Amino acid sequence: MGVAPPDPRLYGDRVASGFLGKVQTFLGFAGIVAIGITASLISGINPWEYARDYVEEHGDDVLNDVAEALQGKLSDPPPLWSERGDGRALAARVAGGNVVVVVRGAVQARRLSDGGSVWFRAVDWAVPLDNAVVAGRSGGPGFEVLDPATGKVVWSDPRARETWPYADLVLSVSCRRDCLLSARSSADGKARWRRALDSEADDLSGYQDLDDAVDRAGLLHPDHPGPAPRLVGVMGDRWVTVVDTRSGAVAGRFRHDANTWVTVVGDRVLTTVARPVGNGCRYTVHGWDPAGRQVWRRTGYDPATVSGSGCEQSADPVVDGGVLRAVAADGHQVLIGVRSGEVRWTGRLGDRLLATDGRIAAVRVRRTGQLTAVDLRSGKPLWSRTANKPDVVVSGVAVLIREPGEGTITAVSPISGGALETWRTDASLVGLDSAGVVLGNGRAVGYARW
Repeated sequence: MGVAPPDPRLYGDRVASGFLGKVQTFLGFAGIVAIGITASLISGINPWEYARDYVEEHGDDVLNDVAEALQGKLSDPPPLWSERGDGRALAARVAGGNVVVVVRGAVQARRLSDGGSVWFRAVDWAVPLDNAVVAGRSGGPGFEVLDPATGKVVWSDPRARETWPYADLVLSVSCRRDCLLSARSSADGKARWRRALDSEADDLSGYQDLDDAVDRAGLLHPDHPGPAPRLVGVMGDRWVTVVDTRSGAVAGRFRHDANTWVTVVGDRVLTTVARPVGNGCRYTVHGWDPAGRQVWRRTGYDPATVSGSGCEQSADPVVDGGVLRAVAADGHQVLIGVRSGEVRWTGRLGDRLLATDGRIAAVRVRRTGQLTAVDLRSGKPLWSRTANKPDVVVSGVAVLIREPGEGTITAVSPISGGALETWRTDASLVGLDSAGVVLGNGRAVGYARW
């Protein structure tokens, strides 16, 4: 039986209705503004005070929605698809043939091919992985692990008080009389090991949760959270208990306080000591192996762990791709290898490190004003290009350059610097995979390929 071709008038009506909808949104908003002004003149009440309170309560979604309605397209060239979601996209990951999007109070999945809605789940927090989505609620214990393709619960732990997802493992702590640290396969929940702890676990040293990762990179980096490192450090009662993730064996314990800050990274334990000297602080960073032997020591490099006027430390040093960011005593920015303690890169005075993945460093060169990519293995520049106050993300598949002043996002090859694609957009980058980017603007989200 033949199928009649679609009536082109239907598509014309759809285009017309979409255009008219934007016009109506603009006129409606203008009408509301006019009514507000009139009411203010008559009553003497300032309606913007109430509007400001509403915006503060609901974040910037309101303003983003208005901007989205007036602006129209998400990007130029347009993405493969764009859809209006259930909230402002905070982070996104391509997994299970879908784009998994984390919004405030929920996680949802859209088909990678056309953006169609696949599943939705109300949660307080979620971490999308390549093979799973770990999600839970802040008001009580426990978490669930969802299939990114279907949203169905694969496994769960209703008693976990703290949870730290990795690409291959999910670490969690549950406490009854004593506290127990458990490691399970992220894919199916199969138990790897369990370890009794001497005290309650407050946090995991050096672990970046999703909010921290997004705040640092500006989007959910495709390598986050990555496979479980060789060592993790469980923090509690001013001590860090170092645990081997392969066996669950305790490798050692380190005293942790404001003067001696402990950060566990990969297969190294970093201890940073800050002491007052004159009008500043003197820093010494030590690198320890799993057996508790000192591997390296560096003095005179500021890892930015101190905030305020004193020398009390309050933050982990920034480590990306196995390299530690620091500033030398003479003001030069440097990158130090976490395993060996060697200085992998030293910038000229005034050069500014924008981003690195441990292999390539994106540097804003003070002398030329250009953005330069440096190969950290050889120390030689790979390419340079003009960029106006850019935000940069370095990954193995692309270097993403966002220039808010220009209204552009450009993806370039990490090795050659050749442009893969440039989008004119006011959207934010919220995710990245091997073939494209996930853009978000207000409640709109879309997937664009290069």
